[in-house]
Amino acid sequence: MELGTRVLFLHGINAPDTPGWLEDVNAALARIARSPIEAHEFFAPWYGDLLAKVDDSPDAQESLRARQHAGHARLLFAERQSNLVSRVRGARLGSRPSVLDLAIDAAAIKLAPPLGQVKAFLGSKRHPQIIERVLESIESPVGDWIVVAHSLGTAVALELLGQLPAGMNVKLLLTLGSPLGRQPFKSFVSTAFSSADLARVQGWLNVYNTADAVSHGSGISSAVPEAVNVGVAAPALDHSVQSCLTQDAILEELGTALYGVRGRELQRWERGASREEWDGLDLLTALTVQYCYRIESSLHASTDQAKDDRRRRVKSIRLAVIDAAIESARTNGREPLFDDFDKDLSPWLSGRVPHTGVPAFLIVLHRLQPLSPFSIDYAAQARSVREQVARDFGLAEAYAEIARECVESAESVFKAGRSPLQLIPIVAIAGVAVIAAPWLVALAAPAGLAGGAAVMGGLAALGPGGVAGGLMVVGGVGVAGGGAAAALGRGLAGQTPEETKQGAVDLMARALVSRALEIDGDRPHAEWDVLVAAHAQAHEDFAKFSELNDKSKVGKEVTAQAELKVKDLAKSLKWMLEQELAPNLVMIDASA
Repeated sequence: MELGTRVLFLHGINAPDTPGWLEDVNAALARIARSPIEAHEFFAPWYGDLLAKVDDSPDAQESLRARQHAGHARLLFAERQSNLVSRVRGARLGSRPSVLDLAIDAAAIKLAPPLGQVKAFLGSKRHPQIIERVLESIESPVGDWIVVAHSLGTAVALELLGQLPAGMNVKLLLTLGSPLGRQPFKSFVSTAFSSADLARVQGWLNVYNTADAVSHGSGISSAVPEAVNVGVAAPALDHSVQSCLTQDAILEELGTALYGVRGRELQRWERGASREEWDGLDLLTALTVQYCYRIESSLHASTDQAKDDRRRRVKSIRLAVIDAAIESARTNGREPLFDDFDKDLSPWLSGRVPHTGVPAFLIVLHRLQPLSPFSIDYAAQARSVREQVARDFGLAEAYAEIARECVESAESVFKAGRSPLQLIPIVAIAGVAVIAAPWLVALAAPAGLAGGAAVMGGLAALGPGGVAGGLMVVGGVGVAGGGAAAALGRGLAGQTPEETKQGAVDLMARALVSRALEIDGDRPHAEWDVLVAAHAQAHEDFAKFSELNDKSKVGKEVTAQAELKVKDLAKSLKWMLEQELAPNLVMIDASA
């Protein structure tokens, strides 16, 4: 075992005070020919008396969570998790449960012991005492640790991550049979995870028996999108530690954390990207090609003739996009990002999306339609493809689902009496990106994904000449940087009400994603600032049209469209206020 690497085992409710957990773990390691953990390196504090009681006395200490992790630390953690999921067979950064699943889950907690004991734990004020006892059992916290937690002990482990002593690093958090994904834990997990010191957690692997009632037979993605989940087949209702340690891939990961990689080295392909520094257009190019690759892969294994035909067509489109990307780059004196795009690009994608650019990237990923205008139906694969592409870029799969939910929440503002928004076709090639929606230039401009302020600065390309027939060409066009709000206003008159509404939705959704992932951009409330300026410009345009247009049918229609933009932008601002996404002490004209 590497110097300083020790194991901390955290038990759940009803655990014996003289358990055999070390024997269980060592028996599992023996199956894969790994050395056993020495007794002096294994710490298993007992705190069963504190888990089982509810103490409502006023003298009980409240749990201390003074430290909050930074959004950047969370994204780096998500990148490590995406690498972990690629190493463990059967693992996934799973999707979120349905509303029906959550309702059934909440009812089961009330009816099924020992799940009823969860209420006692969540209502207890003894949590600080539990953490104190855990830390007191450790001779010295400084060094590398593997934390193995079972059942309700996984909640103790999560709280521990927010109160790690100085110098204590967690190489692997291995949670077994965790109930953290269940609905009653939602508030607890949200608070505890937001305080976790993720910079000192190298990986989190959650294992559960798919027939276990305590874990609901599912992972914990609903609570922690970044957690890597592995479901194992075990006897029904088996909630034991042993039931979760049956898969060799899980044990290999534990062994690697303990002793290092055994007979396995990372292989890098010989020909990688042509440059280390990527701009926003490089990122959009790689995203488009990789998205096509994942669609093709999702159709690859099918024996269905129609699906196989779609796969061949997708490949032809992907190769055509690749050829266009390379040719365009060379024509414009720009070195192609890759000499050979015809492969899985994932080895070079992880970590390419800057921290502050993640919300914008996720909105683009949600909107992306790389096969448009070709009539190829891949709707059944779209969700899994988006999740896989997010993982390719080092992001949690569930982030793609979070982005979808944020977009749908923003779209709900305009649902009554209006046609639903459609996904926007985007085709990217090196040097030029053609976007069938002017607002998305904010997300796809060359500097658009390089930083929070630059994302909004990309709106400057909406100036005169930037819009032609609803299409925008981005690439050789420079980004003017500041003054994004004014530039947005200049372009409003050239947009249809639907395009204006689409832009508002994307900005609203981007603000929601930023909050959900705790990402603070370089410019706080940038989306609000742009919407305020757009609303002011739309008011000015409407006033001019009302004064200068004649009473003809065309004149009335133009004026009506200008008024519709004002109303839609006012709805957006009101919604931002209701969602607490606006700066403090702001006012808008509710009558607009």
